[in-house]
Amino acid sequence: MDAVINNSRCIMPYPEVVDSKIDTMGSVACITKYNRFGSIFAIGCLDGRIFLMNQNDIKKTIVKCFTQHTSVIHSLSFSRDSRYLASSAQDMNIIIWDIVEGLPTKFIRCSGVAMHIAFNPRKALQLVSYNLNQTLQVYNTETLNVQCLAYDIPGTGEDNFTCFAFERHGKYIFCGTLKGRIVVYNADNLSLITYFKQGGNHQIKQIWISRKGEFALSNNSDKVLRCYNVISMVNATKGQILEPSNKFSDTVDRRAWAKCAANGSMDYVCGLVQKDHGIFIWERSTGTVVKRLIVNSGNGTTDIQWHPTKPIISTVYKGEVFIWKDPCAENWSGFAPDFTEIEDNIKYREKEGEFDLEDEDASQDMIKKEQAEEEIIDVETLDDNAVYCSSDEEDVPLNDLSLKTGNIWYIPAKIEVDPNEDEEKTEVLLSEQMVLKLQERYKREAPRYQYSN
Repeated sequence: MDAVINNSRCIMPYPEVVDSKIDTMGSVACITKYNRFGSIFAIGCLDGRIFLMNQNDIKKTIVKCFTQHTSVIHSLSFSRDSRYLASSAQDMNIIIWDIVEGLPTKFIRCSGVAMHIAFNPRKALQLVSYNLNQTLQVYNTETLNVQCLAYDIPGTGEDNFTCFAFERHGKYIFCGTLKGRIVVYNADNLSLITYFKQGGNHQIKQIWISRKGEFALSNNSDKVLRCYNVISMVNATKGQILEPSNKFSDTVDRRAWAKCAANGSMDYVCGLVQKDHGIFIWERSTGTVVKRLIVNSGNGTTDIQWHPTKPIISTVYKGEVFIWKDPCAENWSGFAPDFTEIEDNIKYREKEGEFDLEDEDASQDMIKKEQAEEEIIDVETLDDNAVYCSSDEEDVPLNDLSLKTGNIWYIPAKIEVDPNEDEEKTEVLLSEQMVLKLQERYKREAPRYQYSN
């Protein structure tokens, strides 16, 4: 309901201005991540710390801090129910955290630095990692068994993996390569399904899959973002050259893109400029640029994330986290359609029978309206909000929040009570010996103050 209200107040379906910056408590931010509801926001830092905050918190207060890593955080991934967070760092470790308890539950020692990790969107027991030595490893988070995805396509030469992404149902794994190929694997048995080639031999740096709909976005080293249909990618014949449905690029300055992202349904696509703190937003259906937003010049952009349900974008530039939003317009007529501004006071004249308990002259429509207002309204039963559902999960029980297996929507904040400035800081604390002496004195003197009737 909150997402519906906020989106209805916003003028545009994409952000236009920098709304705020998040205080990372002196740490240099490197990467950010939203959970699938967009209610929890995670920040990975250069010193290995991970901060968690509630997205709807006006003060943007950090409610959790994880400190087990010893070096820069490279990737973050939430489980489907948002109860667990996986993190990878330069220390060659992958840690799975219990968000509610704030403690690590699993430690995975990798053979190389894990540059990107991701939970299966539908199976929390499957975690895929892309290592710096260009290998993909699939972990079972319960048994910690590992399987490697081998790149054994004939006639590919020195080609190898560079990135990967899960299909939104968790059925397929899309892997990008150095030579501009996309390889499709079955996520269950890790068998090769197909592979196809993009135009040219340009490296694929990132693959983004839409949360709703069947769209995929690839970020290539030739400064072009390409949009594909997921079904056509899976059904492509091996070795085929598959043309994208849309291409997005800066036709004027030919800027390179550090990373790319899109809103939940991929109606709008955004690219993070590599050498400036700026984002370009395109409309997917037409391929036209709808917004160019440049704030600062100079290298330093490292990450971009689009909120799953709202027109909010987070970027990381020179260690600072910026939140981009669309300015919301105040609509007073939404609260009172007959709202008008007056200059002089108006005397209100009471109508006949207006404040009577039973109006004898009231019409039948008014009587029915009053009876309807007296009916008991059910405010406890919750309905599934389609805003937080994917295209095929209308029957998923999202309201089972009390059980340990339910979804986590928000993190309970730890209340820190500051000392009251009005209280004297030099307040004398009574020791145990003084308390015992006072109790004995009270017992001796108590009979003096007892009065008889």
